[in-house]
Amino acid sequence: MSKKILATNITKSGKKSKSAKVKAGECVPFLHKGNLLKDCVDGINGKWCATEVNEKKQMIKFGFCQEEENSLSLSPNTAGNNAGKTESKTAGNNASKTVGNNAGKTVGKTVGKTVGNNASKTSNAKKTKKIIKKGMELNTIPLTIPEGMEDYVRPPDTILKIRNWEMPNRKIFASWFNTNFKKYRSRKTISDIECDDSAVCEIKPTKFELFTHQEIVRDYLNTESPYRGLLIFHGLGVGKTCSSIAVAESFKSDRQVVVILQKSIKQNYISQLKMCGDRYFNHDNNWVFHKADTLKKRNFAKVLGLPLKTYKKLGGWFFINYNKSNNYISLSKDEKINLEEQIDNMIDSKYEFVHANGITAAQLDKMEEKSFFDNKLVIIDEVHNLINGMASGGSMRALGLEKLFMDAKNLKLVFLSGTPMKNIPFEIGKTFNILRGFIHIDQFEISKKKGKLDFNDLKNLLHSHPRLDQVSIKAKDKIVKITQNPFGFITSADNVGLVKGDNSETGFYIEIKKLLEANDYDIKTHKNYKTTLFPNENKHFMNMFYDRVNNNIIDKNIFKRRIMGMVSFYSSAKKELIPEIKTSEVIKIPMSDYQFDKYSIIRKEEIDRDKKKKTTKTVSKEDAFSVNSSYRAYSRMLCQFVFPEDIPRPFKGDSKDLELDDDILTVLSELKITYERKIRQAKKVEDKEILKSSLKEEERKLKSSSKEYEKRLMETLNTLDRRRDEFLQVVERKDMGLKKYSPKYADIIEKIKKVKGNKFIYTEYKTSEGVGILSISLKANGYAPLKVKKDAEGDFILDINESDKSKPKFALWEGGDESDIILRVFNNLWDTLSDKIQAQLAELGTNNMRGEVLEILLTTKQGAEGLNTKNVRQLFVVEPYWNPVRLDQVIGRAVRIGSHLELPKKDRNVEIYIYLSKATKKQLKANVTMGNDFGGLTSDEVLYQIAEKKRAIMIIMLNMMKQSSIDCSLNLADNLGTNPDLKCLDLGEVSGRYSYSSAPDIVDELKEQEQETRVERVKKTFTTLVYKKDGKQIKVSRSGNKIYDYELVESGTPGQPIGQIVRNATGKEIIKMN
Repeated sequence: MSKKILATNITKSGKKSKSAKVKAGECVPFLHKGNLLKDCVDGINGKWCATEVNEKKQMIKFGFCQEEENSLSLSPNTAGNNAGKTESKTAGNNASKTVGNNAGKTVGKTVGKTVGNNASKTSNAKKTKKIIKKGMELNTIPLTIPEGMEDYVRPPDTILKIRNWEMPNRKIFASWFNTNFKKYRSRKTISDIECDDSAVCEIKPTKFELFTHQEIVRDYLNTESPYRGLLIFHGLGVGKTCSSIAVAESFKSDRQVVVILQKSIKQNYISQLKMCGDRYFNHDNNWVFHKADTLKKRNFAKVLGLPLKTYKKLGGWFFINYNKSNNYISLSKDEKINLEEQIDNMIDSKYEFVHANGITAAQLDKMEEKSFFDNKLVIIDEVHNLINGMASGGSMRALGLEKLFMDAKNLKLVFLSGTPMKNIPFEIGKTFNILRGFIHIDQFEISKKKGKLDFNDLKNLLHSHPRLDQVSIKAKDKIVKITQNPFGFITSADNVGLVKGDNSETGFYIEIKKLLEANDYDIKTHKNYKTTLFPNENKHFMNMFYDRVNNNIIDKNIFKRRIMGMVSFYSSAKKELIPEIKTSEVIKIPMSDYQFDKYSIIRKEEIDRDKKKKTTKTVSKEDAFSVNSSYRAYSRMLCQFVFPEDIPRPFKGDSKDLELDDDILTVLSELKITYERKIRQAKKVEDKEILKSSLKEEERKLKSSSKEYEKRLMETLNTLDRRRDEFLQVVERKDMGLKKYSPKYADIIEKIKKVKGNKFIYTEYKTSEGVGILSISLKANGYAPLKVKKDAEGDFILDINESDKSKPKFALWEGGDESDIILRVFNNLWDTLSDKIQAQLAELGTNNMRGEVLEILLTTKQGAEGLNTKNVRQLFVVEPYWNPVRLDQVIGRAVRIGSHLELPKKDRNVEIYIYLSKATKKQLKANVTMGNDFGGLTSDEVLYQIAEKKRAIMIIMLNMMKQSSIDCSLNLADNLGTNPDLKCLDLGEVSGRYSYSSAPDIVDELKEQEQETRVERVKKTFTTLVYKKDGKQIKVSRSGNKIYDYELVESGTPGQPIGQIVRNATGKEIIKMN
């Protein structure tokens, strides 16, 4: 031993062990699993060591190692909102306090004693340092607390301290999780739930505090856990962003945090960081500025994570006094500015933001060259958008990031999404493939040099190796497959789970081979290969899991077991904060005869074009997942609106171009990134030049075609606008006015006029048969546009004609500063606008709670994500979309947590209308071709059917994720409000750690369908018992003679028995707890 360590017979719980093998005394070197150990080993009852050994150094007796007395653990600059250091009081006068800056280091009471970063390390910790070099380098300064700054030491963190972790591929995982996280069954009773920035909640907490579902996520995926990634599948308005920040704050002293998101929502994420991140990011503290006039103060500030930029500018930092009340309001204007800079610099030093829609091919190549994501924590907001690009194979940017994620070493991932499946089921498979990373498998053929090959003995031998995770044996062929524990983790000495230890990514098979050879096994052949959790191609995934005939998912049990440990689900919120959906109606509007005639001509052309392409299979006979956004592009537009006879609509030559009208920048970006990659990969200079010329020509053609088409289209729309009263007014006759050219638009306007309040209209189309013509139609029926412009001084002001001030108004939200002002007017957030705009609004009305000033807000796909409205009473979805998630996202813009709290309770409701155009029986009878086209269904109706078919599969996929979520049982009571049929995955009673719930290679799992892991178990029946303990009544559940946790049984996951029914001396049944 490097130093004397005394062991006793007292366990970590303080109880005296009665085991004959326990003996107090001095620890001595001993053999354990083939290694000579000189330090204490982690065990279920505390750290232990040998106190007596034989001649071969084999343990005879052992004792429990005692922790250093009078010590206090100090946390590094981590762990989110409450993370940090705990002050160690010193006996004596105002002598310096001393701390070690790494997690788990101890601080003695000795005056002036400095504890460095090597204090109190176990052997496992020493080994881990060799592996996780990057993280350990961030804070490695021995620290002495400067005199007078004791109150600036961070309070202790509240993260669960888990000694042994379990792998999700074990059947015992759910039971392990529910046991270790059981404290979170008692939900926090916080006075309100997180609302949108724009929402008015009736009660606000005085200090931010994580909700229980956010603490679960933080404590599961942190610097001490072995898991690679987690999908935070949380519902609208319950704090996905703050959950990810809680995880990030628990990591940030160990590794850099990268946040991948759309550029437009970066500022929102930073705002959330300042609300629920590090205490140093929040204004509401007691701030004290100190000059950094000593080395001790500078070192202290560095460990706290205070930025160097602030020191260079101010010569010191603002520190938080944790024992005094908030004084931010009393700071001077200059102090507040300097403090804000310190906060921003601190965020910049720990968080790196990458714009998902702005990465170039050159940047991807540079990231790959530098192994950019190695040893980092990566958070991806709205991950479904990125995954969609990966799964479809159409986005070079997405595919480039996928490769970087899969190849990264020691990477941790946090995915955020309320809608994980955007279009096809394979997106879910792709999501979990990336979260899990490559699965590396060693496969070998084995034989016994002497005697019979006993596979149970072989398994036991392999399981004895601390680096081994799973072993599967195909006895017939004598083929063995093994996998390794996660990077940096080994199986604990007492085999109760994983602990940090020396487990690098190299040398694993060599050690296994030596172990086998030392025990008379002979390896004939060996190969190492890598695979993914699910098939990594859409075709293979769909063949494995999708039943096309019945539109169903097969092998659900396999899917659910394989995603264990990688998803957190939470959907609930206080019902009183959510507006009621008063009606949700799909309205089928009959086409006018004029509209049907125009529609049938275009639809006939589409049918003929499909025949020429020999695409005779109809969507109804194949799966819905082959349909894309250009499906029936022309005829879908004519379901919206048809132009008058003497104002013909201009068209581009290719139907695909229709979808590009509003996406020219996106198309150009993808075109450029594709060519950049080809140019960089080209070896010859002349090939590079040819590709560059081709790129320029493609860009020129695209821009030229778009400009020429846009010019003709705008001329047509201007003509229609000038003649709007002639064509677009809503009148009684169906063959005149707007009812002739768009019965849809006419019905929308009629419904708008019947209800008082804010209205929200969503359409996929921006320029013509969408916002463009709908806006003209609104003007023709008495509405006026509300716009924003800059005045002579460069300030934003409202742009509205004097003659229109008394008219009800509409506006378009399309992102940007002008749209932000529009949204604030619509949401009645007038006090957040400039004085000039407030003065203009005062002339128009007193508020906008019921659309008094701005009644109608229109938006397109730009507003499907990231737009938060308030007080919406009617939502109109003008047309169906081939992707069902789009509809859910649009509804989520209007029906939000806290979105209607300004209104009286009776008005906190929303009417939702989804519009489809249909043909009449008379029209179909007169047109045989249309009558035979999908049974007379219009393009609107067919597209809606496709979306609903996809929705059915999406619901199944998402339900499987909910059932397999790590916190299904813990969050069940809250989730049942919105998921009344939710049942958590139950894997039954398990004995030991080596009963697996899934195989490393999915091919093997599917071949083993008759194995015990696939057998349906007999369902238990439970009765409820109540017994008294310490004067309290406690509920338990009984099945046979076994006792189970009542709450776990109620959640559908009974887990392991916690006791049993026995008979006492008188023969009476009593409960005996384990």
